[in-house]
Amino acid sequence: MQDDEIIHFTEDELAQLLAPPPPKNYFVYYDKKTGTILSVTNEKNDRLEYFLEVEKSVVTPFLDGTQAIKDYSVAYDQKLGLTIIPREDEFFIRRTNIFEIIKPVKVLDNTEFIIEWNKKVWGWNFYLTPHAKERLREEGLSQRIAIFISNASDLNFLLRVIYIDTSTLLIKEKIYEPFLSEKEHDISSLMLSSRLVFETYGLTTVYDND
Repeated sequence: MQDDEIIHFTEDELAQLLAPPPPKNYFVYYDKKTGTILSVTNEKNDRLEYFLEVEKSVVTPFLDGTQAIKDYSVAYDQKLGLTIIPREDEFFIRRTNIFEIIKPVKVLDNTEFIIEWNKKVWGWNFYLTPHAKERLREEGLSQRIAIFISNASDLNFLLRVIYIDTSTLLIKEKIYEPFLSEKEHDISSLMLSSRLVFETYGLTTVYDND
């Protein structure tokens, strides 16, 4: 073998060749109640429950110090879902993760607070699962819950607010509130949210032919 066929590497070049490939995904851990970003890392952290998995390019400004984590939060966007946005963003002020976006569920066993959109009775039913009632009695939690009903295409367009007392939910099987506008007749055009009081929320639907 001729010398000119031998490829020589410097120590730095060799180190780069032997180094493991950079991770494709990073984890942004956050506080569900406030949206506050707790940690940005390329390793899973079993001690923190809520996280977004993102490409490195998304968090590079945090890693190189050009942007401060404290100036950003995780919030819900109707089009993007959970995403990272500036804290001063108007959307964050109006709909932070202090609010729980209430999504449709099929299995109710693990859901504490359930909202039922019911076309048969032209109204809303609100009720608690037995687990939730037991927890509330043990903790002595009694407060007023605000259910925000917004236009799904514009979360800032608030249609109405329904207030529910947890003390009443403990006594009654369910609480009924009639629809007040035609917009409520189409569940697909609505987005429901509430401040975090319960551990889990769920939305169910009942139609004329159910």
